[in-house]
Amino acid sequence: MKAVLADNAPRIIVSTRLHGALSSLIAGFPAIHLSYERKGWGAYEDLGLGDFVLNARDATLPQINDLMDRIRAHPDDFWNIIEVNRVKIQEMHEDLIATVRSIATHPSNTN
Repeated sequence: MKAVLADNAPRIIVSTRLHGALSSLIAGFPAIHLSYERKGWGAYEDLGLGDFVLNARDATLPQINDLMDRIRAHPDDFWNIIEVNRVKIQEMHEDLIATVRSIATHPSNTN
């Protein structure tokens, strides 16, 4: 394990756990998610990474290798997709907070 962790080669994470995939992205590692439930597709689609989520039940090694090759060939494209969608998600978050605050301060305006 020490030798593996000492290697500075770029890593691409392949995870069946959504939290593992998202944690990898936050840590700066591209992640391919093998999802077994809807929330995996939803989260990756929200990030603009719908191409990088596969069905965990029938994903094949060639599919995974193709996605890893795509990331290796154009890593900036991968991260740019996230950045564009991060701005959209932030705007949606701010709108949601404003809506909740409006409802909380004026509960009669919920119609």
